[in-house]
Amino acid sequence: MKNKFLTIALAAVLVVALALIACGCNPQAADKVVEIKLNTTLVTVEYELGDAFTIGGLKVTAVYESGKTENVNLKELTVSKPDMNVEGEQTITVKWNGLEASYKITVIDPDKVIDN
Repeated sequence: MKNKFLTIALAAVLVVALALIACGCNPQAADKVVEIKLNTTLVTVEYELGDAFTIGGLKVTAVYESGKTENVNLKELTVSKPDMNVEGEQTITVKWNGLEASYKITVIDPDKVIDN
């Protein structure tokens, strides 16, 4: 009786496994991250020459194949460092988990700013 139950249980597991394989369903397949999105609403994007650059206020979201989203810890990011002694527009590149996104900052010379 014990052997018959074991045989039926193994057959049931085999049928379920074959059904999952046949439909392409893999319960262990990871939901891959396909994109990172930057929210720079609260980020400083205009600096004066010599200011310290900061990513304070930056929000990074990982977007998965399934559409699920998740906040990324800023400590896990690699962020390019702008030259704060060069006037003009600069691109900040943010990398995480093999993906990247970017945003622009502007470094101005306060001595050249004309008041209207």
